[in-house]
Amino acid sequence: MNGLSKNKYFRLFILLVIFGIIINIGYKKFKIEGESMSATYKDGETLLVDKTTYKITTPERGDVVVFYDLEENDFLIKRIIGLPGEQIEIIDGSIYVNGSLHEDEFSHHKIRVLLVGVAGVPLRTFGTNELIYENEEKRFPTLKKGEYWVIGDNRSDSWYGVIYQDEIKGKTQD
Repeated sequence: MNGLSKNKYFRLFILLVIFGIIINIGYKKFKIEGESMSATYKDGETLLVDKTTYKITTPERGDVVVFYDLEENDFLIKRIIGLPGEQIEIIDGSIYVNGSLHEDEFSHHKIRVLLVGVAGVPLRTFGTNELIYENEEKRFPTLKKGEYWVIGDNRSDSWYGVIYQDEIKGKTQD
């Protein structure tokens, strides 16, 4: 091999190393666990999360974010619905932002809760033995600066609530 050829391979190697460093600094892989984000993401799917976007911009409605939840002691992935300064309500299982019905491609799913008896045992129908759910009703305090209201795309089976901007680890790449 001549010196020119070695130099070309060395430059290619350096470029690959630089590219690898940039990817590792700016992005992180996360694995989806559960069905709360279906139909957007499937259980077991791996996705790339941009860790740098929110260092220069603020989260927007509709962004899908990964954040660390202390109660779950795990990373969760959810869609941003409510922004700072907004009032979120769940009425008959539907999401309202500042008194207006929030509609997106996942709005046809109602937010619901499983009904349980006094002993904590889930209630079931008499004939079919199916679990009994009720559409959720809840009003959240107005979101403060740095607070966002999030929920999974599978609205009938998802964690939802308020998260803080400093808990957000990144934004998914659509």
